Amino acid sequence: MPTTRQIFEAMPGRFVTGKAPRPLTFYFSIGDDKYTLRFDATACEVKPGKTEGADCVVKSDPGVFAKLVLEGKA
Repeated sequence: MPTTRQIFEAMPGRFVTGKAPRPLTFYFSIGDDKYTLRFDATACEVKPGKTEGADCVVKSDPGVFAKLVLEGKA
């Protein structure tokens, strides 16, 4: 199973242009890993670390997060 870091590194490559209704920022706290994901209709950017004022905050266990992202588990 990929690490949390590997999942986030792959996100820009999985991004589909034209799908975001407006610019959005997500903050992820996955175990000890923290990432900020910013995207709009044209681009996706992932940076390590925390951001203030995120539109959505996701906190999860790394195993649960991997299953959610990679396998579509809910």
